[in-house]
Parts: sequence; structure tokens; C-alpha cells
Amino acid sequence: MSLFAPSPREKNRKKHNDKHFNNKQISDGVLYEEDERGSNYFLSFLKPRGIYVKERRIEKLYGFIRTGITLSSLVWSANNYGFFSIVTIIIFVVLLALILPNEHVKHNNNDNNNSNRITINDTDNGYIYNPADSYDDNGDGDKVSNHLLLPKSKHILPWHSVIHQIGRQTLLNEFKVLCSGTSWQNEVRNGLVEIFKTGKTKINGEYHEPLLTRSDMDCIGKRCKGIIRRIIRQSPCSERLRQQYLNEMETSKYFTWLLDNGGLGSYIELLPYSLENPDDVFAGVNILKPEPYLHKPITFRIWTLKIFACHVIKRYLKILKKYPIYDSLCVICKEKKVSMSFIGCNHTILCGQCGREVYYSEEKWGNQKCPLCRRGILGLTDESLERVR
Repeated sequence: MSLFAPSPREKNRKKHNDKHFNNKQISDGVLYEEDERGSNYFLSFLKPRGIYVKERRIEKLYGFIRTGITLSSLVWSANNYGFFSIVTIIIFVVLLALILPNEHVKHNNNDNNNSNRITINDTDNGYIYNPADSYDDNGDGDKVSNHLLLPKSKHILPWHSVIHQIGRQTLLNEFKVLCSGTSWQNEVRNGLVEIFKTGKTKINGEYHEPLLTRSDMDCIGKRCKGIIRRIIRQSPCSERLRQQYLNEMETSKYFTWLLDNGGLGSYIELLPYSLENPDDVFAGVNILKPEPYLHKPITFRIWTLKIFACHVIKRYLKILKKYPIYDSLCVICKEKKVSMSFIGCNHTILCGQCGREVYYSEEKWGNQKCPLCRRGILGLTDESLERVR
């Protein structure tokens, strides 16, 4: 065998690329199904800086109050019992335990390697958690992390997720763009609203069979639930909260309620206003009761509604052949499929090999800078959101 002959692994990779990247073999149906199943998505978590800074200020204020109470208690105890008395020492130890910040992370003690180390960064964009640093705690293939015993400002919840799309912007950023263009204002929104109101598609003043049927939307909703469940399982919140959100997705008929009662149609009709100013009525909390003691049920349901509405709009645009064209091949090697995303600039444009060469290279062309925007790279994620089995 020649020294430069391709290995069996390279041959299999080439077959995979030929299968997925031959434009003659890829249909529009396959393209939107890959999005809805999550195979074109990668996951990271980022708490917006505005929320993070606000919560940190509140924590600092509470810290000053606790410190003041501690000093006052010590002065009172020293005046009444003496500075080195047993009572003063006990009060000092108890108050010291209360005021010290709990900044450590609880890890799985059964894991002997360092793969469960959790990387968290304070950045100019906010507070970042990378799910690629979590671990498989029960051997089922789903990597999760234990609860972060951190201040509230550093708690990461499912709706702090960033869904990176191959060759495109992040999911919700693309959602904003799709709902603000001229095509959306003049044609796309009217067509979708007509389907929700009459169940028909209006073409040249005549009604025809809808381009999106109720069964299509039920299918989209089912696939979106799979994506949301995967995000919840990867989110670094407490196990109690994680289980509550999973139970809400399993037992709640929220997506069905949105379709039956026109909630999804109303939300889409009001876009892009409803994207930035979601009304509590869309969450249906007063009508469709959430899981008992669910943490922030309105925020959680509005987040799931955005994901559902985004995929409905994407499916409709792809049926109309008006969805923006994107490239799923690595922009450097032009051979392999994009298989990772940069955390920070959120660009998803490179295969795993090229991405790691850029991130870990000390050369001027790499040096942890995105080859597209030249912004600094804070981390990598290849955590694919494939459909939950």
C-alpha cells in the first residue's frame, strides 16, 4: 500500500461527503428536515450581559447588607460577652459561612478524569457555559452536568441557549432577520395568516389547498419538542429544574393549544413586534396550567413558542423557495461539512479539523480569531442537536 493512500476512515468520510453534498441528491425536503431534527444545529449557552450585570449588582448589594449585619452582630456580641468568648466565636463562624460566596462547582466524584470540568467565562457579551465540557453521568449517551452551586447571576437556564446553525446566523437571530424583510411584510406573513384563519392558501385571488397543513404543523411541533428536550438535558441548571422542564414538555399540550386556539397564528401575525414584546397571553398560563412549581413558566413557554414559530416560518419559506441560500461546506477546505461552531462570534462555518487548527494555532492567520469576522474566539462547540430518540 502506498504511504499516501487514503485510510479506510478517510474513504468513509469521502463517501459521507459525496452522499450529503451532491446538490443533485439533496432535496428541499431533506434540507428542512435536517433543521427540524437538529442535525444542522450546535449548542452553547450564553446569559445576556444586561441580565447578568443586573443580577450581579443585586448580589453585591445583598453582600454589603450581609456584611453590615455581620459586623454589627460581632460588635454587639463582643460588647456583651467579650471578643474571645464562645458565643462570639460561634456567631462569627455562622455569619462567616453565610456571607462567603459559594463559587465552587459540584462535580461527579465517580469520574476519575478531567472531562467533567465545566468551563465558564465572563465576557463582554455575557456569561458563557459550553456544554461540550459536560459529561455523561448515567451512560445513556446524553451528557449533562450537575447543579452549579453558584450565585443567581451565574445560573444558566434552558432559554439562555444559543442554537448555532450551519452556514447561517444563530436560530433566533435569523428569526429576527426573516421577520423584518420586505418579503415578510408584503407576502409571507399574509400567506401564513391566511392559512391559520381559513385553512387555505390564497393565490391570485383564489383559494387553494394550504401549503402548510395542520398535520405538517403537528410534525414540526413534535420535532421542535425533541430539540427543546435536548437543550433542557444539556442545560447546566439543577436536576430538579431540569426534570420539571422535561415533565412540562412531556405532559403539557402547549403546542396543540397554540394551534387549536390560534395562539401561534396571532404571534406570527404580530411579528416582528411580538418577538421583542411577547405578551403573557401567548404563554397561556392562566388557561393551560404549567407543571406545579415550574420556575418562570411564562419565560419558558415564550421561549418554546419562538422556536416553534421559527421552524414553521422556515418550513413555509422553503416551500415557497424563498429561504436564503447557505453553504454547508467548510469555508477553508471546501470539502468537509461544517461540524462545529465558534463561541463568541457564533459563526458556524468550519469543519472540526479546520476549526481546531484555527483555535489552537499560534500562527497569525489563526491565533483564536474567526477567519470570517476576525473577532476573538472564546471556545468551540460541536454539540450537535440531533433528534432525541
